[in-house]
Amino acid sequence: MNQATSAGGIFVQKRGDERYLLLVKYPNNGDLGFLKGHVEPGETIEQTAVREVREETGLKSFKIVKKIGELIREATEDSGEIVLKTIHMFLMTSDNFDHGKAEEEYGWFKYNEAINMMAFKEEAEFLIKNKGKIIF
Repeated sequence: MNQATSAGGIFVQKRGDERYLLLVKYPNNGDLGFLKGHVEPGETIEQTAVREVREETGLKSFKIVKKIGELIREATEDSGEIVLKTIHMFLMTSDNFDHGKAEEEYGWFKYNEAINMMAFKEEAEFLIKNKGKIIF
C-alpha cells in the first residue's frame, strides 16, 4: 500500500464550561473531520498545516501553538487509490476568527459531541487520546 502524508490544525474555543473544536463538516453525510491536507513538494509539515487551515477555513491570522501528535489511517485519494496516510496535527490559536473565502464547510462543535461525529474512528480516537494536549 502506498503512503501519503497530511498535516492540519485543531482550534479550541472555550464557551462557559464547554470546549468547542473547529472542524470540517462533510456535506454528503454531516460527519466531521480535521482541517488538513496533503504535504506539497518542498513544504514542511508546519507549512502544510498552515496552508491547509487557511484554504479550508479562510482564516487569515492564526499560529501554531504546538504539535499534538500524529495518527495513521487508510484514506482514498482523489484518483481512487487507497493509501496509508500519516496525519500530523497541530494545536493552533487565533485572536480573531474572522473567516474569508473558504474551500470547505466548517463549524464549531462541542468537544465530546465532535468525537461521536467524526467520519473516521482513528480521528475520534486521536481526540480521546490527546484531550489533555488539546484542551488547555
